[in-house]
Amino acid sequence: MADGNHHHDDGLRLALAVADLSLWTWDVEGEQVTWLGQRDDEPGLVRQHRDADVDELLHAVHPDDRAALGVALRAALAGAARDLEFRVLGPSGEVRWMRGIAHVDHRAGGRPKRMVAAVRDVGDRRAAEAPPPERESHYRRLFEAGPRPAWVYDRETLAFLDVNAAAVATYGYTRQAFLSMTIADIRPAEDVPAMRTAVSGLEKGGFTPGPWRHRYADGSTHDVEVTSTDLPFAGRPGRLVVVEDVTERRRFESQLARRALHDTLTDLPNRALLLDRLGHALAAGARRDGVVAVLFVDLDHFKQVNDTVGHEGGDQLLVAVAARLRETMRPGDTVARLSGDEFIVVCEDVDTPEAARTLADRITEKLSLPFTVEGTAVYVGASVGVAVAAGPPTTPEKLLHDADLAMYRAKQLGRGRSEMFDKRLRDRSRQRSQTETALRQALGNRELRLAFQTQIDLRSGRPVGVEALLRWEHPQRGLLEPGAFLSVAEDTGLILPIGEWVLKASCRQAVRWRSELRSTVRMAVNVSHRQLSHPSFAGFVERVLGDTDLVPDDLVLEITENAVLDDEARTLEALRELRDLGVRLVVDDFGTGYSSMRHLREMPFLDGVKIDRSFVAGLGRNAVDSAIVVATIALGQSLGLTVTAEGVETVAQADRLIDLGCDEAQGFHYGRAQPAAAVASLLAAG
Repeated sequence: MADGNHHHDDGLRLALAVADLSLWTWDVEGEQVTWLGQRDDEPGLVRQHRDADVDELLHAVHPDDRAALGVALRAALAGAARDLEFRVLGPSGEVRWMRGIAHVDHRAGGRPKRMVAAVRDVGDRRAAEAPPPERESHYRRLFEAGPRPAWVYDRETLAFLDVNAAAVATYGYTRQAFLSMTIADIRPAEDVPAMRTAVSGLEKGGFTPGPWRHRYADGSTHDVEVTSTDLPFAGRPGRLVVVEDVTERRRFESQLARRALHDTLTDLPNRALLLDRLGHALAAGARRDGVVAVLFVDLDHFKQVNDTVGHEGGDQLLVAVAARLRETMRPGDTVARLSGDEFIVVCEDVDTPEAARTLADRITEKLSLPFTVEGTAVYVGASVGVAVAAGPPTTPEKLLHDADLAMYRAKQLGRGRSEMFDKRLRDRSRQRSQTETALRQALGNRELRLAFQTQIDLRSGRPVGVEALLRWEHPQRGLLEPGAFLSVAEDTGLILPIGEWVLKASCRQAVRWRSELRSTVRMAVNVSHRQLSHPSFAGFVERVLGDTDLVPDDLVLEITENAVLDDEARTLEALRELRDLGVRLVVDDFGTGYSSMRHLREMPFLDGVKIDRSFVAGLGRNAVDSAIVVATIALGQSLGLTVTAEGVETVAQADRLIDLGCDEAQGFHYGRAQPAAAVASLLAAG
């Protein structure tokens, strides 16, 4: 039997010699390694370790290759790649390149029993393949001195084969720590599956630069991008990787992306993100037959507050409003800032349109409460328009437009309230749009006209002035009074060019009458709040007076109380500028505005007040109206103001006003508004 074994070993040695191989057998359970050589002149290394344990064998491996060989052995036991080239050291320190191919036997339960490795000396081939020493030295210097982290890893085992100084400095691992790890060890655990998939793709010709996440030695995670290329290294199929840390760049890009979709002041979604979310909400609502509501929130008195507390205070108020809206709405609702003092709330899964109205009323209630800005309590209030998508498909833009129309209606009805959209609002909006288009054309087509109504001195009964009243000679609808188009002009800004035309035409007519009648005619012209708030309005009035040669004292500018309320600070400044020009200033529709008495106190430069026609109509028939008329006349007398009653239609009203001491009056009782030629005869006869 011994002879049989001897002949078997001789035969095996002969086969190994023919194949130029040595055979290593590792008893995994006993940790014993046995060598069987192919010839008598084997390296001293082999003779020294003919029978050894694994630790002794690894000790004979070159220090730079021990970690890679250890990883390869563990991988082989786990069923992974079994082919590796590595360097070994002989007894006198000489270095030899070896290539090993391993096979693992397993027990019935799958536990490794024995590994058999066929090892060939590949030193001659490696020497032939090696680049000239000077070129390899040059590449090594480039690798080590590179400013970016770089390494070479084994494409089969994923073990680090080499790292440069920048990688050690940047990542915080020592060189030894790197070489004992795989590239999976520097990834967060949740990223490893994706990394392995990407590495597999690289082997098939794919390329994934990233960004990836790498974990530094201190535990921090950084975003990186990589470039890589195949690079055989130390007999292994390696891949060279160069890394760029893009954490700060990614953070900056993320900030830019957020700024593109969020309002910079309130951090709420902006219009772009709002439309995207609303589109998704409408699509989801259509699938579920759900109700989606859009609430258009517009602050009522933000401009006045902004003028009072300044722009910084106004910004603080907007931030506070945004916070209160978020607190008021449900967790799943979207609160966005559209522009200026306009906010949008998108509510999904609303039970009914009435429920949406309830949410809108909650907003108006919450925003009616005071805000603290720079230590001061301020009140702003809001009007809310509600549009609901619960039927045929609609678009985000259309739903926003409908909510906007409903909000505008809430403003018209007194502010601080909510209104639901209905189709009549859309029809009204279409009519307003048509009116705007026609009104723009009217300016160029000279369709605007002036009519004049005389103002009478109640003591003498003689005319003391006229009020210029605007008319529109519409090509299809005939002569229109201001009520048919003036609100459109105000909302669209057309009131500015229209107002300029009215002022110029009125002043020219007053000068023309002065020349014809050889006496002065006091001309009263209505001025809108938009005109008063325009920074160059006083300068414009001064130019018109100069161009027409009208005496400033013959021009009366009538303003409404609401004009003062809409932009109080700017309006008061403009009125002072106008008074400095010498024109007369009168408050029109007195008593209909908010805090009428306070306005008189703050405008000592006024020349007169006009009692609104609604109070004159109730004179003698309604106790409240009568009391307001009496109080206004008494107040005017005490302040030295000329008091004019509007809308006088009966003898009884005229007589009562005379008894109360009213100064002047106008209305149908004295004559309707008429063209300039008809009024000229009245003025001449007066």
